[in-house]
Amino acid sequence: MAILEILKNCDEIVVDRLEALDVKTVDASGAGDALLAVSTLSYALSGNIALSTFVGSIAAGIHVSRLGNMPINTLELKTSVKKVFE
Repeated sequence: MAILEILKNCDEIVVDRLEALDVKTVDASGAGDALLAVSTLSYALSGNIALSTFVGSIAAGIHVSRLGNMPINTLELKTSVKKVFE
């Protein structure tokens, strides 16, 4: 009930959204773990929630695009971030 009270008294609610990444899903196993792990590390380093969400989403996209629950390496993440801006 406390959340409803806060929303009633809020003059402006700001909603941000991140567009879906165009990734061919092969296996979703571990995608949430990748998103959470990379977002958390990114936020700890940058303190920027928007950047952290973006980088975490890219990590999840990498994860779903391959078969099996294998770790993502730094090179894969850097390459995927660059591709988003091409």
